[in-house]
Amino acid sequence: LRLRRDCGPDGPSGQTEAARLARVLRARHRGVAGPVTVVVEHSADLDDPRGAYWGEVEAAAALALADLPLRLLCFFPADLPGPVAEVVRRAHPFVLDDGRPVPTGVDTDPRRLLDGLGAPVPAELGAPAREFRFDATQLRDVRRAVDEALRGQGFTDSRAEDVTVAVNEVATNAVHHGTHTARLMLWTPEQDVVCEVHDGGRLADPLPGLTPPDPGHAHGRGIWIARQLCDLLHVWGDDAGTHVRIRAAA
Repeated sequence: LRLRRDCGPDGPSGQTEAARLARVLRARHRGVAGPVTVVVEHSADLDDPRGAYWGEVEAAAALALADLPLRLLCFFPADLPGPVAEVVRRAHPFVLDDGRPVPTGVDTDPRRLLDGLGAPVPAELGAPAREFRFDATQLRDVRRAVDEALRGQGFTDSRAEDVTVAVNEVATNAVHHGTHTARLMLWTPEQDVVCEVHDGGRLADPLPGLTPPDPGHAHGRGIWIARQLCDLLHVWGDDAGTHVRIRAAA
């Protein structure tokens, strides 16, 4: 199974790659009896000095694929940069020794992989076409602004509805679980629409919405739904709070 990698103008997003991989594998596994082995090969082009991108990839994939009967076999060169090698070592419960799996004995909790690293920040986009602050009483204004931007870029009715739902889920989370007020920024490059939602709250889960929601729970599925509807959904945090970027193509 070969996945086409296209980082686009936002830069690489391990979150988006993992969510996309999970969608493809779920669709493929429906017609396959028994477990599936997925072979992964390291790409040095995406290394960074801190190992943050690979930390995000490993953590996001562990969460997004946890409900699938998969075995991941990951190949890495022996001369990995030190920080990347450390992330890789912490991410895998086994290493191959003469073809046999040997336990590493490390704590492979996916969310702890990003401790001290944080999720990589996407590329800056310049001044937005539109920007405003909102609270829970102004979510209708958020939906209207997003819908207008989408239709102005030639999105079909159904596609515009999907993306508006995705942004609304993120915006609702920001004002209900963040700091009660948030900021929406909109860009309209070519045939895309990019939305960012910023709030001053601290993110308890550094990689939300990658695990399929429990069907028995009425809440906790907004970000997961948004990830399924958009071409990119990237979450990161810093001293200013929590930030979510959504990109959708017409």
